[in-house]
Amino acid sequence: ALQALCNYVKISTIIESIEKLFVALADSASEIRQRLIFIKEEKEKNWPYIVFSLCRFLADVCQQPDMAAKIGHCWPYLHQLLSETNYYLTSLLEEDQTVSKKPLFPHPYQLSLHNLGRLAACAGKDQEAKLAWNTSLEACLASFPTIRVMALLPASYLWQKKWLSAEKFKDISELLTFLAKSDCPLDKKHFAPLVELNGDTAKALDLVRHDNKRFFPFDFR
Repeated sequence: ALQALCNYVKISTIIESIEKLFVALADSASEIRQRLIFIKEEKEKNWPYIVFSLCRFLADVCQQPDMAAKIGHCWPYLHQLLSETNYYLTSLLEEDQTVSKKPLFPHPYQLSLHNLGRLAACAGKDQEAKLAWNTSLEACLASFPTIRVMALLPASYLWQKKWLSAEKFKDISELLTFLAKSDCPLDKKHFAPLVELNGDTAKALDLVRHDNKRFFPFDFR
């Protein structure tokens, strides 16, 4: 019961952050306004995926000159959302998985945090971006194969920024080796361009970074 209450408090705090963000961006472009209105109305039904949708959407548009300034203006709200999501994922990572004997299931929080890292980088907040991507990476690596492979997303951004540690670089190398194994349950044809690099982790990360839509289409990034 105590754990359930703690989870509710964390969830409520994240929703509160979204509502503040809604207010901050209320006078922004009509497309963003429509997306935020949808989130505000639907949050109780499927809120984790709606949070992800918001983060992904804003991260995709933040490179546009007219959007970058608006997103930078509301960074305090995004920062709160990043902090709460990071705290939630870190709490999951700290739980003893040996009790349930099941891999971590962080979805879609790990993608929300990855995209919040993109937003932090867009706003020039390097430390927050690094924190978000590293936690997202760890959460992915601790999960099932279908989520584990998503570690390539935050890893590719960390690699581009020269922030990927040697330890995490090794983890990604092992992940790429796993993709090449005959018993890997993932679609080998889909990830063939990475496997065909024959263990060149640096080139694989560069390829993912510059063509992440190819490897992670739809709502998988």
